[in-house]
Amino acid sequence: MLCASTCQAQVIFADGFEDANLADAPQVTILRDDHVATVELDYNAEQPANQFWTMSGDPTDDAGFLVRWWPVQASSATPSKSRSASKSASLCLDSAHLGGLALGAFQSKNDAPGTYPGENWLVTGNRRVQLQPLDNGRAYQLSVQRINALGQITTRAALRTFMGGDATRVKALRSSLTYFDDFNLPMGPVNERLWGNAVSTSTDLRYNQFFINSQLHVHTMHGTRVDNTGDRSQSSQRFRKRVRIEQGVRRRVVFDMDSPLSPRSVWYLDFNPVPTEVTGHASFFDQEGDTGLPAGALRLRMAGQSLSVSLIDSAGASHRIASVDMEALGRQAVPNVRRAFDLRVGTDGIQIRIDDRVVLDTPYVGAISGQPYSVPAGDYELLWVGFGYNTVKDGVPYYLVHWDNFGFDGPVVDNKVVHNYVTRIAGSDYQKASEASGAAGRPTFTIPIPDDLRPRFAGVTAEAWLLATYQMGDYSWMSVRSTD
Repeated sequence: MLCASTCQAQVIFADGFEDANLADAPQVTILRDDHVATVELDYNAEQPANQFWTMSGDPTDDAGFLVRWWPVQASSATPSKSRSASKSASLCLDSAHLGGLALGAFQSKNDAPGTYPGENWLVTGNRRVQLQPLDNGRAYQLSVQRINALGQITTRAALRTFMGGDATRVKALRSSLTYFDDFNLPMGPVNERLWGNAVSTSTDLRYNQFFINSQLHVHTMHGTRVDNTGDRSQSSQRFRKRVRIEQGVRRRVVFDMDSPLSPRSVWYLDFNPVPTEVTGHASFFDQEGDTGLPAGALRLRMAGQSLSVSLIDSAGASHRIASVDMEALGRQAVPNVRRAFDLRVGTDGIQIRIDDRVVLDTPYVGAISGQPYSVPAGDYELLWVGFGYNTVKDGVPYYLVHWDNFGFDGPVVDNKVVHNYVTRIAGSDYQKASEASGAAGRPTFTIPIPDDLRPRFAGVTAEAWLLATYQMGDYSWMSVRSTD
């Protein structure tokens, strides 16, 4: 039967459908968002550090979950499996949304993954996972069971019916922000008029990828080379519209992001006062006084469970402002599970909310030096940086960062349309100059431009910017002379 959301619907299973020896079903919470649902499994967000699996060495110890989901078929047909009044399980259904749907085809402990039309499944040791992509407002069935180290099912199934994705939050962001990209495009490249992508020479080009995946969000892949090009590498994505930081105003910047948990992998978000595709800041640790370029940048850094804010002063020195442990604040970072970041950035301080909880709210005062700092009013480039410090030493040749729903408010600083032209699509255009070779040692580049760049309208100006990265390409110290 179907009923209102305050009462119970009984689903009757056939004899033998549920094994009486199986443990109780996991506790499941579903949090819906645009084309995605975050599922919490036996999860206490306020004490996540105490939820490791207890492994005695016996392979029958619980070690993870089997998670399965599929769209509910709108049909009045008889369910494919007979159910009789032997054992039962309960779930709550909203009759306003689910009237007329066939709800008989529920998870059997004997059903193999792939039993139901449109079914997806995953096996995970994590207690937070994301189901994606989902149609917004479409009914789905979810089944969750614990499994042991042998892959055997150890519990009854937790069964839930839910209404797929929920676009409410993203619609509100789109209507309230000056620029917003939800990346809801077909799998492939991002919008080149909004984003640029660049790498340092120590980045392994096999793992330099920035693309929209089949799940309607963005992947940034990054890895460090192991030859003599250096052991600190970065892949950077620059948003092609500037954000204006003003006196007396807290500018809103939003994005959904996860965190790399490898000790040698981080991401940065830089508010950069000058346009640049790759930062000169090659410090991984962000220690007090580290020399960095460009000067005047505001930096967010995420490494594992640690989220920090630093300022790079006018002399190019980095100063830590504050840092927090997301796990201790009930916002544990889990790979491939994005959380909603909401920044309020001013000249005098910054507030950071994660999934609607304030995790950091601080003026710009040095955490170590105690000195007050400020972010000058002005227009800033927003630059994402995936940074690796010899990642292969941790057995992590590459790592993925998953993000989505990026945007900010404020005035339109410049109403330009950018066309992106590059020397090449695949591989590296790095070329090393050789003074001893004379003219032959001076690299040349060809940038194909198929468009007519002359303005087509009166009063319109066409600009051409050449963005070049000057790098040594090996372990040599950076050397720039007046004749270069």
